Amino acid sequence: SSVSGGAILGDKTRMERLSMDLRAFIRPSPSSGTLGGVAEKTREAMLLCEAAGFDVVIVETVGVGQSETAVAGMTDLYVLLQLP
Repeated sequence: SSVSGGAILGDKTRMERLSMDLRAFIRPSPSSGTLGGVAEKTREAMLLCEAAGFDVVIVETVGVGQSETAVAGMTDLYVLLQLP
């Protein structure tokens, strides 16, 4: 986030212990201004994770708004998390 300086769920930098676990794969992929809330190749990355045997794939978007809806068509479920 350009406002808060970080993501709610965190990234590889802040999830160092989890990123060392062979059962987890953390891949930051900035949207680089792409509309939809996810990077251009997010769908392909999700498919690769599924093909590699990951049962659960969590995708964090850049935010919520009227254009950050692309992830809804890529996932089985989406959830809005807000800080208190």
